[in-house]
Amino acid sequence: MEKLIQTPKPKPFDYDEIKKQIKSATQTTFSRMVNLYEQEEMIAFGLYLDANATMVCPAMNTKDFLKQVVEKDPKEQEFYKYETTEWKYEGEHTEHFNVVCETMVSHVTLLTSNSKVVQFRNKMLEICIQVLEELNADLFFTQICDRDILLMINISNGELSGQKKKQIIKRLNG
Repeated sequence: MEKLIQTPKPKPFDYDEIKKQIKSATQTTFSRMVNLYEQEEMIAFGLYLDANATMVCPAMNTKDFLKQVVEKDPKEQEFYKYETTEWKYEGEHTEHFNVVCETMVSHVTLLTSNSKVVQFRNKMLEICIQVLEELNADLFFTQICDRDILLMINISNGELSGQKKKQIIKRLNG
């Protein structure tokens, strides 16, 4: 009887396809948000994942918003500069990431251990970094805003180590 019951094996995850989807969603979201909030000076764009690897969402920050939060707590300037969950437009205009998130949820539900979820999350983190690196190399952000934009990737709930954050900052911002 046990031989008749088979656990479905997950098909290989298509990382190339999800990378294309993230890149497209990033381009569309960034362009639309810059147009929508054209009266504000956008200074930062980032992507963040949740700890369970079930979503990727955009975040943007403005010069005035960063200035306001830093004035309230000057000792935390670095934190507010790089922590996407503290940015003005964190988690807004996520609709272009819906397919990406649905794909991630479908895959994560098939993973059989926490360590496999962490491996998947780390792979998705790397893909997000690559997407922003490629768009930055193509001058995508600079051409839309006529200036350099700070880029960042995070994992919500503070799951990114300080050292990893520094590596990401260096990779994305030189």
